[in-house]
Amino acid sequence: MTDLKKFPDSECLYLSAEAEKKYILGKSQRIRYTIEYFNHILQSKEFKERKCKILDIGTSPFTFLFNKCFDAQISTIDLTDLYKRRCKSSNIIFEKCNILEEDIPFPDNEFDIIIFTEVFEHLISPPKPIFQRIKKVLKHNGTLVFSTPNLNSPYNILMLMLGKRILPRSYELFNEETDGDCVHGCGHWRKFTMEELIDILKRYGFKIIKYRHIIKPYINIRTSNPLRFIRRSGLKILMSMFPAAQFNLILARKE
Repeated sequence: MTDLKKFPDSECLYLSAEAEKKYILGKSQRIRYTIEYFNHILQSKEFKERKCKILDIGTSPFTFLFNKCFDAQISTIDLTDLYKRRCKSSNIIFEKCNILEEDIPFPDNEFDIIIFTEVFEHLISPPKPIFQRIKKVLKHNGTLVFSTPNLNSPYNILMLMLGKRILPRSYELFNEETDGDCVHGCGHWRKFTMEELIDILKRYGFKIIKYRHIIKPYINIRTSNPLRFIRRSGLKILMSMFPAAQFNLILARKE
Protein backbone atom coordinates (compact mmCIF):
# COMPACT_ATOMS: atom_id res chain seq x y z
CA MET A 1 0.00 0.00 0.00
CA THR A 2 2.96 2.32 0.41
CA ASP A 3 5.12 4.08 -2.19
CA LEU A 4 7.92 5.02 0.21
CA LYS A 5 10.71 3.80 -2.05
CA LYS A 6 9.90 6.47 -4.62
CA PHE A 7 10.42 9.40 -2.26
CA PRO A 8 13.18 10.77 0.02
CA ASP A 9 12.88 11.00 3.80
CA SER A 10 12.09 14.71 3.46
CA GLU A 11 8.72 13.77 1.87
CA CYS A 12 7.76 11.15 4.44
CA LEU A 13 5.86 11.35 7.72
CA TYR A 14 8.17 12.41 10.56
CA LEU A 15 10.70 13.13 7.78
CA SER A 16 11.74 9.47 7.81
CA ALA A 17 10.64 6.60 5.55
CA GLU A 18 11.37 4.10 8.33
CA ALA A 19 9.29 6.09 10.84
CA GLU A 20 6.42 6.32 8.35
CA LYS A 21 6.55 2.56 7.80
CA LYS A 22 6.27 1.98 11.57
CA TYR A 23 3.36 4.42 11.70
CA ILE A 24 1.52 2.51 8.98
CA LEU A 25 2.02 -0.84 10.70
CA GLY A 26 1.03 0.57 14.10
CA LYS A 27 -2.19 2.16 12.80
CA SER A 28 -3.21 -0.51 10.28
CA GLN A 29 -5.80 -2.18 12.52
CA ARG A 30 -7.57 1.10 13.25
CA ILE A 31 -7.68 2.16 9.61
CA ARG A 32 -9.00 -1.26 8.56
CA TYR A 33 -11.91 -0.97 11.02
CA THR A 34 -12.59 2.58 9.84
CA ILE A 35 -12.69 1.63 6.15
CA GLU A 36 -14.96 -1.35 6.83
CA TYR A 37 -17.27 0.86 8.86
CA PHE A 38 -18.13 3.32 6.09
CA ASN A 39 -17.39 1.29 2.95
CA HIS A 40 -21.06 0.24 2.73
CA ILE A 41 -21.94 3.85 1.82
CA LEU A 42 -19.93 3.50 -1.38
CA GLN A 43 -21.82 0.34 -2.29
CA SER A 44 -25.12 2.20 -2.56
CA LYS A 45 -26.80 2.52 -5.94
CA GLU A 46 -26.22 6.28 -5.93
CA PHE A 47 -22.44 5.94 -5.92
CA LYS A 48 -22.32 3.00 -8.30
CA GLU A 49 -23.89 5.18 -10.97
CA ARG A 50 -21.35 8.01 -10.64
CA LYS A 51 -17.89 8.68 -9.24
CA CYS A 52 -17.98 9.58 -5.56
CA LYS A 53 -15.94 12.56 -4.33
CA ILE A 54 -14.07 12.09 -1.05
CA LEU A 55 -12.11 14.67 0.97
CA ASP A 56 -9.55 13.46 3.49
CA ILE A 57 -8.77 16.19 6.04
CA GLY A 58 -5.18 15.84 7.24
CA THR A 59 -3.14 14.02 4.60
CA SER A 60 -1.51 10.84 5.89
CA PRO A 61 -0.09 7.60 4.46
CA PHE A 62 -3.66 6.29 4.58
CA THR A 63 -4.84 8.91 2.08
CA PHE A 64 -3.06 6.82 -0.54
CA LEU A 65 -4.79 3.70 0.77
CA PHE A 66 -8.21 5.35 0.31
CA ASN A 67 -7.16 6.13 -3.26
CA LYS A 68 -6.43 2.44 -3.89
CA CYS A 69 -9.41 1.02 -2.01
CA PHE A 70 -12.20 3.17 -3.42
CA ASP A 71 -13.28 3.91 -6.97
CA ALA A 72 -13.62 7.59 -6.13
CA GLN A 73 -12.00 10.96 -6.73
CA ILE A 74 -9.85 11.57 -3.66
CA SER A 75 -8.95 15.10 -2.54
CA THR A 76 -7.02 16.06 0.57
CA ILE A 77 -5.95 19.10 2.57
CA ASP A 78 -3.03 19.42 4.94
CA LEU A 79 -1.19 21.99 7.02
CA THR A 80 2.04 21.64 5.01
CA ASP A 81 3.16 20.68 1.50
CA LEU A 82 4.85 17.51 2.78
CA TYR A 83 2.71 15.14 0.69
CA LYS A 84 2.04 17.41 -2.27
CA ARG A 85 4.29 15.66 -4.80
CA ARG A 86 3.27 12.20 -3.65
CA CYS A 87 -0.41 13.12 -4.02
CA LYS A 88 0.16 14.44 -7.53
CA SER A 89 1.86 11.17 -8.55
CA SER A 90 -1.20 9.26 -7.28
CA ASN A 91 -3.79 11.53 -8.97
CA ILE A 92 -4.97 12.82 -5.61
CA ILE A 93 -6.02 16.48 -5.55
CA PHE A 94 -3.96 18.22 -2.88
CA GLU A 95 -4.47 21.66 -1.34
CA LYS A 96 -2.52 23.25 1.48
CA CYS A 97 -4.93 24.59 4.10
CA ASN A 98 -4.95 25.53 7.78
CA ILE A 99 -8.53 24.63 8.70
CA LEU A 100 -8.21 26.65 11.93
CA GLU A 101 -7.85 29.88 9.96
CA GLU A 102 -9.00 29.27 6.37
CA ASP A 103 -12.02 27.98 4.51
CA ILE A 104 -11.43 24.64 2.79
CA PRO A 105 -10.34 25.59 -0.77
CA PHE A 106 -13.01 23.67 -2.70
CA PRO A 107 -16.45 24.68 -4.02
CA ASP A 108 -19.48 24.56 -1.71
CA ASN A 109 -21.34 21.23 -1.58
CA GLU A 110 -18.48 19.49 -3.40
CA PHE A 111 -17.96 16.22 -1.50
CA ASP A 112 -20.08 13.13 -0.90
CA ILE A 113 -17.87 11.93 1.97
CA ILE A 114 -15.45 13.80 4.22
CA ILE A 115 -12.97 11.77 6.26
CA PHE A 116 -12.00 13.59 9.46
CA THR A 117 -10.22 10.91 11.48
CA GLU A 118 -7.59 11.34 14.21
CA VAL A 119 -7.28 15.08 13.48
CA PHE A 120 -9.73 16.89 15.78
CA GLU A 121 -7.71 16.05 18.90
CA HIS A 122 -4.74 17.93 17.39
CA LEU A 123 -6.65 21.17 16.76
CA ILE A 124 -6.47 23.80 19.50
CA SER A 125 -9.49 25.86 18.50
CA PRO A 126 -13.21 26.36 19.18
CA PRO A 127 -15.06 23.60 17.26
CA LYS A 128 -17.65 25.85 15.61
CA PRO A 129 -15.53 27.31 12.74
CA ILE A 130 -14.01 23.89 12.03
CA PHE A 131 -17.37 22.18 11.52
CA GLN A 132 -18.82 25.16 9.67
CA ARG A 133 -15.98 24.86 7.14
CA ILE A 134 -16.54 21.13 6.83
CA LYS A 135 -20.29 21.54 6.31
CA LYS A 136 -19.71 24.18 3.65
CA VAL A 137 -17.96 21.76 1.27
CA LEU A 138 -20.02 18.66 2.19
CA LYS A 139 -23.05 17.93 0.03
CA HIS A 140 -26.55 17.92 1.51
CA ASN A 141 -26.99 14.48 3.08
CA GLY A 142 -23.25 13.93 2.58
CA THR A 143 -21.46 11.74 5.13
CA LEU A 144 -18.82 12.75 7.67
CA VAL A 145 -16.52 9.95 8.88
CA PHE A 146 -15.26 11.20 12.23
CA SER A 147 -13.00 9.63 14.85
CA THR A 148 -10.83 10.56 17.84
CA PRO A 149 -9.11 8.72 20.69
CA ASN A 150 -11.55 7.81 23.45
CA LEU A 151 -11.04 9.65 26.76
CA ASN A 152 -12.86 7.13 28.94
CA SER A 153 -11.46 3.94 27.49
CA PRO A 154 -10.76 1.27 30.13
CA TYR A 155 -7.05 1.68 29.43
CA ASN A 156 -7.12 5.45 30.11
CA ILE A 157 -9.18 4.94 33.26
CA LEU A 158 -6.70 2.37 34.53
CA MET A 159 -3.71 4.61 33.74
CA LEU A 160 -5.31 7.50 35.63
CA MET A 161 -6.02 5.24 38.61
CA LEU A 162 -2.33 4.30 38.61
CA GLY A 163 -1.37 7.97 38.55
CA LYS A 164 -0.08 7.83 34.96
CA ARG A 165 -0.57 10.51 32.31
CA ILE A 166 -2.78 9.87 29.25
CA LEU A 167 -1.83 13.01 27.28
CA PRO A 168 1.54 14.17 25.91
CA ARG A 169 3.84 16.30 28.01
CA SER A 170 3.40 20.00 27.24
CA TYR A 171 6.75 20.28 25.46
CA GLU A 172 5.86 17.21 23.36
CA LEU A 173 2.48 18.70 22.52
CA PHE A 174 4.11 21.73 20.89
CA ASN A 175 7.11 19.81 19.51
CA GLU A 176 9.62 21.88 21.46
CA GLU A 177 12.11 19.03 21.31
CA THR A 178 12.26 19.47 17.50
CA ASP A 179 12.62 23.26 17.58
CA GLY A 180 8.91 23.76 17.00
CA ASP A 181 8.98 21.88 13.69
CA CYS A 182 5.27 20.96 13.71
CA VAL A 183 5.13 19.02 10.45
CA HIS A 184 1.54 18.03 11.12
CA GLY A 185 0.63 20.54 13.82
CA CYS A 186 0.48 19.90 17.56
CA GLY A 187 0.15 16.61 19.39
CA HIS A 188 -3.00 15.39 21.16
CA TRP A 189 -4.01 18.36 23.26
CA ARG A 190 -6.99 16.46 24.69
CA LYS A 191 -9.20 13.39 24.25
CA PHE A 192 -12.99 13.11 23.98
CA THR A 193 -15.79 10.84 25.14
CA MET A 194 -18.27 9.48 22.61
CA GLU A 195 -21.09 11.42 24.30
CA GLU A 196 -19.21 14.70 23.89
CA LEU A 197 -18.45 14.12 20.19
CA ILE A 198 -22.08 13.24 19.43
CA ASP A 199 -23.18 16.42 21.22
CA ILE A 200 -20.69 18.52 19.19
CA LEU A 201 -21.86 17.07 15.87
CA LYS A 202 -25.54 17.58 16.68
CA ARG A 203 -24.86 21.13 17.83
CA TYR A 204 -23.29 22.05 14.50
CA GLY A 205 -25.91 20.53 12.22
CA PHE A 206 -25.09 16.85 11.75
CA LYS A 207 -27.39 13.89 12.18
CA ILE A 208 -25.77 10.79 13.69
CA ILE A 209 -26.05 7.72 11.45
CA LYS A 210 -24.21 5.25 13.68
CA TYR A 211 -21.28 5.07 16.06
CA ARG A 212 -19.07 2.59 17.88
CA HIS A 213 -15.84 2.17 19.78
CA ILE A 214 -12.97 0.41 18.03
CA ILE A 215 -9.60 -1.18 18.83
CA LYS A 216 -8.18 -2.46 22.06
CA PRO A 217 -4.86 -0.86 23.06
CA TYR A 218 -1.71 -2.64 21.90
CA ILE A 219 0.48 -3.59 24.84
CA ASN A 220 3.99 -4.80 23.99
CA ILE A 221 5.05 -7.37 26.58
CA ARG A 222 8.52 -8.01 25.12
CA THR A 223 11.04 -6.93 27.75
CA SER A 224 14.08 -8.36 29.50
CA ASN A 225 12.93 -6.93 32.83
CA PRO A 226 10.99 -9.71 34.70
CA LEU A 227 8.93 -7.27 36.78
CA ARG A 228 7.96 -5.26 33.72
CA PHE A 229 7.10 -8.46 31.84
CA ILE A 230 4.74 -9.55 34.64
CA ARG A 231 3.17 -6.10 34.84
CA ARG A 232 2.61 -5.81 31.09
CA SER A 233 1.32 -9.38 30.82
CA GLY A 234 -1.22 -8.72 33.56
CA LEU A 235 -2.25 -5.46 31.89
CA LYS A 236 -2.73 -7.24 28.56
CA ILE A 237 -4.91 -9.92 30.19
CA LEU A 238 -6.95 -7.24 31.97
CA MET A 239 -7.48 -5.23 28.79
CA SER A 240 -8.64 -8.36 26.91
CA MET A 241 -11.66 -8.48 29.24
CA PHE A 242 -12.94 -5.09 28.07
CA PRO A 243 -14.71 -4.27 24.82
CA ALA A 244 -12.70 -2.46 22.14
CA ALA A 245 -12.80 1.14 23.21
CA GLN A 246 -9.59 2.97 22.33
CA PHE A 247 -11.18 5.13 19.60
CA ASN A 248 -14.53 6.78 19.00
CA LEU A 249 -15.81 6.28 15.42
CA ILE A 250 -18.91 8.10 14.17
CA LEU A 251 -20.75 8.38 10.85
CA ALA A 252 -22.82 11.55 10.62
CA ARG A 253 -24.91 13.17 7.87
CA LYS A 254 -25.13 16.84 6.99
CA GLU A 255 -28.70 18.01 7.49
